[in-house]
Amino acid sequence: MKAVCRDLIVLSAFLMSSGQLSAEDVASLPLKRDGLQTFLSSSCEACHSKDSISGGLNLAAIGTDLVRDADRAVWVRVFDRVAAGEMPPRDADQPAAGERLRFLKDLKPQLEAGHAAQKGTVLRRLNRNEYQNTLNDLFGTQLNLAKLLPEDGRSHEFDNVGESLSVSMVQMQRYLEGIDSVMDVAIANTLEPPEVSTIHTSYAETSEGEKFIGSQWLKLDDGAVVFFVEAATPRAC
Repeated sequence: MKAVCRDLIVLSAFLMSSGQLSAEDVASLPLKRDGLQTFLSSSCEACHSKDSISGGLNLAAIGTDLVRDADRAVWVRVFDRVAAGEMPPRDADQPAAGERLRFLKDLKPQLEAGHAAQKGTVLRRLNRNEYQNTLNDLFGTQLNLAKLLPEDGRSHEFDNVGESLSVSMVQMQRYLEGIDSVMDVAIANTLEPPEVSTIHTSYAETSEGEKFIGSQWLKLDDGAVVFFVEAATPRAC
């Protein structure tokens, strides 16, 4: 039972706070095209549609989940080209300045929200100090577990950056040993202490004492018993 609890606790520490989730693991953030469609229809789709894929770009086929790097990267490129005045090209009919600004104003916050959602998906395992504090808080112990664990990787002088907190076989083994130590102490603290009895005795109170005290043993005034043993000292020949 102890081993099962130990493994579940360590596994939870890694699964709930480790790794990096892919875009499919987080909530999607679909592009809202309503405010963009007028500009796209009038200024872009003539050259970037299934009938005319200029530059290899088909606006109808672009993914619209802004959490996904691939989808967002294409829309960032569209934003940058429009903002720089490169699209529509100079030899094409140009949109009014207000239309261009409205398009950029509507697209920019969506791109920023998608980037913020994506970069927030980097989770991590507990570093050794956090692991120590968490277990001590859970079990009411005060063990120094950090010294038992390998040193954590650092990024920009911080030891709690998910990208630097890898998990090795040694790391996992030490985490298991740490929870073993905590559970041993926690279990011991919850058990009732055994009854303790103290027995005082001396040679004078044994049957041997009654036999030899006075003849071969000497009982002192403080109750101590002194006896001597004659033995030959071996000599080298």
